[in-house]
Amino acid sequence: DLYSLGNSLPSYVFATAITSQDAEDKRKKSYLSLEVESQLSFMMKGEQAYMLALELCNKDDVGEDDEDNKHLFAAALTDLGTNLLSQARVASMALGEGSGGGTKTSLADLAMQSSQIKDLITRSINAYLQAVDSSPHEAPAWCGLGCALVAVDPLLSQHAFSRALQLDASLADSWSNIALLYANFDTNKCSEILDFLTQVEDTPLMWIGRGFLLEKTSREWKDQDLAREACLTKAADSYRAALQIMQHPAALLGLSLTCRRGDPGLQKSNNSVYSSLSDHDSKTESRMSMVIHQNMTGEGNVGASYVRGLTQIEEILNCISGFDGAEYKDLLTEAKAALNNVEIISVNTSG
Repeated sequence: DLYSLGNSLPSYVFATAITSQDAEDKRKKSYLSLEVESQLSFMMKGEQAYMLALELCNKDDVGEDDEDNKHLFAAALTDLGTNLLSQARVASMALGEGSGGGTKTSLADLAMQSSQIKDLITRSINAYLQAVDSSPHEAPAWCGLGCALVAVDPLLSQHAFSRALQLDASLADSWSNIALLYANFDTNKCSEILDFLTQVEDTPLMWIGRGFLLEKTSREWKDQDLAREACLTKAADSYRAALQIMQHPAALLGLSLTCRRGDPGLQKSNNSVYSSLSDHDSKTESRMSMVIHQNMTGEGNVGASYVRGLTQIEEILNCISGFDGAEYKDLLTEAKAALNNVEIISVNTSG
């Protein structure tokens, strides 16, 4: 439904829907920003629509053995589970999910900290379970169940994805999600699954998974600069390939962090003019990727917000060093605002 697609928009899009009374009520009840609460309210309309659809299915006097009715009921439950899981994702992103730096901001961590996120995930799991109970051969329902279980039990999540692939080996979402699940536990298995995914569909998650694995590999080459930087260069290329398919936020973030990770010592053997232009281009690409990422996600990622603030400061210093400091005050103001926003998010997350 169209309401569920609200999770693909940044929260500031929903700022115009906030009234003064809503602002006062939500400020008292929630630790989330007013924009995020407005976004969740928008998505809840989709949840209500699916609940009504389920009521209509139950009122239908078609017999229990009617496969079409079971399929319809399972489809509505699957979409309801997806809507609830999307709401949980929106709330977790607002609290800094995936910020890195040793912070406890995984979806599982945030579910332990926030009763709202925990409740949404639990309801999502229940909806998916009802879907597979109603129609056990629905691969999308098993895939959705796996996505919801990632934050609760990775092993059960793996089983759900495997069941989805048994039912429909052409379902790209199942291949993508089980590959990303394995990325944290078994690099070789993850790479093998991504090879299978290549034969099914060219999706951004396939290339994002490749980039993630290459980043992990680069950490193993601590004392070999050439090998390490070669891995990071390939990782940046993987994220670029993902962006050719779709402007996925994870690909933008990955590209921003890897495209400029060259070792200055490796540039000494190159032409100085070429090295300087290459360094300038990579920094520009990094900054632009981060800006687009932040605009798409609403600046909920604490680590990304820090990086954006630092790159803005870097841009100011470049202006000053190039004797073009006419606009540096405005840039500095923007950089300070970005870093202050990070501090606010960090306080809300820790609270």
